[in-house]
Amino acid sequence: MVCRDVTEGPEGVKVGMAKVVGTDLINNFSGADEDPFWQGVSRYGDGKAAKRIVASILTKIISL
Repeated sequence: MVCRDVTEGPEGVKVGMAKVVGTDLINNFSGADEDPFWQGVSRYGDGKAAKRIVASILTKIISL
């Protein structure tokens, strides 16, 4: 939820990961339960980068 009237980062809105809802915070959060599972693919990845980095480091260390 982007609690603004406009956003300078519309990419998240375009892919369905963000929703511009305006600045009326009380009404914004009361309506949050109406659509708890937004659709879309995050442009920031899948959230597994840290695990991949650790696995890569461990693989390099083991192969030394």
